[in-house]
Amino acid sequence: MNSESNGKPRSAMGDSPIFWGILCLILAMVLLLSCEVPKFIRPPTEPPPLPYGISHNVTEYQRRLTMSEGESCVVPYGDEIELTVHFRQQGSSFGHWSGSEPTLSISNESYVGKTHTDTWGDRMPKDPLGVHQFTPWLKVSFPIKQGYYHEWVDVTATMDISFPVPLTGYFMNVDRHLTCSLRFFVVSPEESDRIRDLIKQHEEWQHFQDIQDEKWGRVIPFTVISGLGVVLICVGLGIRQVRKRWVSDHSDSSKEHDVDISSTESAANSGLGIRQVRKKQSSEHWDSSREHDIDVSSTESAANREAQSVKHAVLAYFAYYGVRLHSSDDLVTAGYLSPRPKAVYTFDTSYGWLLNATPNALDGWSGITFQAGTSGPDGNHGKWVKS
Repeated sequence: MNSESNGKPRSAMGDSPIFWGILCLILAMVLLLSCEVPKFIRPPTEPPPLPYGISHNVTEYQRRLTMSEGESCVVPYGDEIELTVHFRQQGSSFGHWSGSEPTLSISNESYVGKTHTDTWGDRMPKDPLGVHQFTPWLKVSFPIKQGYYHEWVDVTATMDISFPVPLTGYFMNVDRHLTCSLRFFVVSPEESDRIRDLIKQHEEWQHFQDIQDEKWGRVIPFTVISGLGVVLICVGLGIRQVRKRWVSDHSDSSKEHDVDISSTESAANSGLGIRQVRKKQSSEHWDSSREHDIDVSSTESAANREAQSVKHAVLAYFAYYGVRLHSSDDLVTAGYLSPRPKAVYTFDTSYGWLLNATPNALDGWSGITFQAGTSGPDGNHGKWVKS
């Protein structure tokens, strides 16, 4: 007999919204006390836009500049700039790399710079990290001529680099030609100072906007959480009142209903026991017949997921180094595949197809076989199938 049949209502359903409502109000008060209420400070005047269509996100001018791909800068004519250009990151064994022919081209003029040089010989120990990331760079000094006044000047930095890539038991040298495009807008020294002041004013104005947004972002959650707490408390109180009325109206009828159910239940249990025994026997027979098929199917599915991971690692290595490896062991050595697969996979080094797989001797796949793939431009990947 439950508590409702004894005339005692269960209050968990009504008390739960009340509990969460009170918790929301406490959380809202803690949030309000921990945050700073926004003050209505007169904001700084929004600065005018930069002249000549220049955006506010240009790199701040200095005589020693460091820039990367796609960046722009407003520079005054008459200055000589020492520019450091950072190219896209690369990866090599122990971070070794060596650059050559660092050149900066402006219109029809070229300037030769300097860069990093390194040597690593013909032998190299295994890198425990697989590859180290490095950022190729060149440094060059050049003058800003008045002839470019009020013009956007396209600047192109180029350089050749060489670096070692780890493979199984050895390494391979990779050569690449790097290019980085920059833009300069040339102004007079007086205009450069005025534009720099406008950029600082815009940064101060934007900083004020960000602070106000952050403060209001703390007060809004307080309002939402406290309102939710009040709603939950009201809902909980309403549920408790409804349940009390319902239990009072149905107390007598529920007692009679429980007596009828008890007599019906005792009569039905004898026939139900026989049906349960037969159902259990049938279920055990069906489970034993499916057990073997389920094991094989799960092994096949797990092996094909492993093959898919190996294919993804091959594509990632090729996308980064431009080289297709021969086997999954090479991927493990290069740090692109972990842990070691339960089979050794081989690939088509011309087109990247997954051709064959040989299970490991100790922990390899069993009960399934590998259906070999085909090589060539119209080839296809192999896959694991049931034996």
